[in-house]
Amino acid sequence: MFQVDDIKLEYHPSSGITPEVHAFNDFKRCPPTSSAPPHKRPWAPFKSRLEFEIAELALEACLNNDQTDRLITLCNRCASQSEKFTFKNHKDIRERWEAVSHRTTGFTHDVISVPYDDSIRQFELYYRDLWEWAADLLRDPRLFPHMVFDAQRFSKFDGKTFVRFIDEPFTAETFWNVQSQLPPGGKPLAFVLYADKTRLSSFGTARGYPVVARLANLPANIRNGQGVGSGYVVGWLPIVKEDRDQAGKPSWVNFKNAVWHESFSKILSSLALKSHTGQWFDCPDNVPRWFFPIILILSADYEEQCIMSLIRGIKCLWPCPVCLVPHNELLNTLKCYPPRTATQSQEVVKAARAEATAEEKEEKLKEYGLRDIMNAFAAMMHTDVHDALSWDRLHFNGGLYRDHLWAELQKIVVGLGRAKVAQMDKNYEAFPRWRNLKHLAHVMSISFADGSVYEDISKMVVYAAHAILTEDDSPLGYLLLRCIRHFLEVDAYAALEVHTTETISAGRHAVQAFSTYLQVADESDKNWNFPKLHMSVHIFDNIEAKGATRNYNTKPNERMHGSLKDSYLLRTNFRDVAPQVTFFSL
Repeated sequence: MFQVDDIKLEYHPSSGITPEVHAFNDFKRCPPTSSAPPHKRPWAPFKSRLEFEIAELALEACLNNDQTDRLITLCNRCASQSEKFTFKNHKDIRERWEAVSHRTTGFTHDVISVPYDDSIRQFELYYRDLWEWAADLLRDPRLFPHMVFDAQRFSKFDGKTFVRFIDEPFTAETFWNVQSQLPPGGKPLAFVLYADKTRLSSFGTARGYPVVARLANLPANIRNGQGVGSGYVVGWLPIVKEDRDQAGKPSWVNFKNAVWHESFSKILSSLALKSHTGQWFDCPDNVPRWFFPIILILSADYEEQCIMSLIRGIKCLWPCPVCLVPHNELLNTLKCYPPRTATQSQEVVKAARAEATAEEKEEKLKEYGLRDIMNAFAAMMHTDVHDALSWDRLHFNGGLYRDHLWAELQKIVVGLGRAKVAQMDKNYEAFPRWRNLKHLAHVMSISFADGSVYEDISKMVVYAAHAILTEDDSPLGYLLLRCIRHFLEVDAYAALEVHTTETISAGRHAVQAFSTYLQVADESDKNWNFPKLHMSVHIFDNIEAKGATRNYNTKPNERMHGSLKDSYLLRTNFRDVAPQVTFFSL
């Protein structure tokens, strides 16, 4: 007989593993400790542990060449006789790091060619072989015991029935459905990919375009961490320099999108064929497995999602990269619209290319808001780019809240006079200290900060503003504050790391309540009909399909921008940056 809180685990039928039921107190998801024997010389190819630790310190401290030479001089003066210290200058350390780099999949330099205006333009691309990168992780005895290759379904007994819960990607629907489509014995090898531009210098014009990969077969605490098995830079995309003579032309925008997809085709090239045929791999447990690589999750902001899906963006007739919602219905979350599919998009592009004239082709593409470019992800079997695109909680806080809800609230409070502005600041400053919550001052003066700051501002806003934006003193401000409260409810449900059918249902109702209040607030001068608001419709569809939102939040990926900026500032000569930055992205 089952007991209350018993946990039931069902494996995908093709795994051949029978379902299991565990008592709640006995249930564990951590794998047994790895039995792999420790490496006798884990610091190789460095000649000693001392040399490795000195080189590691120089790397972590971002020492320049002169500083590294001084450090080595000091070490030579105090080195003991027990270990031989052979470094003489920075070149020696560089050579050792180069030797280490061959132990992991390095970067390939390639040149892509894309036609434009009767000419061929070339761009440099740096990327890793994605299959070999994944194989590095599969071979690692520290990571392999944590990897999950069979879809799983968990449920918890509530005294009457088993209630399903979802957290990791391999506990959600898409992973299960993909494994159901594979030949018997096939295992999904699921990739999470992120791409976005970033400024490398605070005051200069240098920019980078990193692509970050993670393996969804690993649990989130490893995958989203900062150590082995976390995010790796696997590509450095070219950035097309703006041409004043061409800027704004549809053909120029299409050209920049074509450069992106031609580059990404190269990055995906090692996976494309294997996604159709599979690839056998001898795993560390001496069991050969038949892996089928898939792009399970694409983590990006709205602008990058438009590029990935090749839609025309915010001004097109169908501005959502996930579904076919009309451009004038973005605020309405009560109605469901048909999803976009990769097959449909490819057929539209092919049909448009078959039209007799360029005008007819353009009209055909406009009907679906697509561009005349073949999508790089079309080469991947069991991958639908529109399905892989995922709602992003970071930009929900940093975009929707910061740029719209908070900006409108600031305007209303300022309109009430200086005393109310000062009271708002005092209320924030008086907020009790709390762990992992930034204690903010002069909040009403904040005009630029990262998404995490605005996330903290949103957590305190109801407490800080409820006595200021009253229904009598500011009816519109009071209504906006109620909208923000519903926004916070949506965000609270979206932030959960484990979901049940009940929390998903409650989250959907919260989205509808938020949208309903915004439609009332839409009577103000503010236009709330924009894509970033509409994307909240897809939050809980994504959770059912790909697990909790932390699986596709851009926050862990954007956190990596800091180390890239450090490499640019401290380890490059500010010219020909890409090969220098990627060298240190081991």
